Amino acid sequence: ENGVVIANGPNPAVPLDVGVHVIELTVEGIKGLGGSATDIVVITVQDTVPPVLTLRGDPLAIECGVDLYVEPGFTVSDICDPNPQVVITQSIDPGTPGTYTVTYDASDASGNTARHERDAIVQDTIAPVVVSTEPIVLWPPHKKFETLEISSLVFSVSDFCDTTLAVDDIKVYSVSSDETQGFLADIVISDDCSNVMVRKARKHF
Repeated sequence: ENGVVIANGPNPAVPLDVGVHVIELTVEGIKGLGGSATDIVVITVQDTVPPVLTLRGDPLAIECGVDLYVEPGFTVSDICDPNPQVVITQSIDPGTPGTYTVTYDASDASGNTARHERDAIVQDTIAPVVVSTEPIVLWPPHKKFETLEISSLVFSVSDFCDTTLAVDDIKVYSVSSDETQGFLADIVISDDCSNVMVRKARKHF
């Protein structure tokens, strides 16, 4: 090929790269007897097989506001191209819950492609942290109601995922008492659950 001897013998085996090869075949008689003959052979080597792409790891679970996306990796191989390329595309927001898709596109030098996708789930499984105020003293016990706003009951609130969470976002849905009976008439939660009225019939709330 191109004036270079690439093989000899009756059954030559020659690896050829992708592309068009113009090969000159020369056949000679045994020990120089019978002369020789030459022919031109055009061989086209094609690569139509895509790369083999395999993802490592399982579907990812990322805790919102706590974890960052860490690529688990992949393996890629190709029967013709020793260095197939892989492009990873993702737009994961680790601070916003949801299911995200990570896309892997592999390609070889001949333009064959393979694609795989991986789910990455950003989840919020950690409850907010609420810091209450000091115990409130309701005194004297004159049987009248006193309204307790959320701000007087809660000092602060924080959350890994929802960084905008504030004390004003907290609602009162239930109130318990160490009394075994009769206390329900002394506790009234507002319709919008923004405060609670407690009758001053006990010393502490």
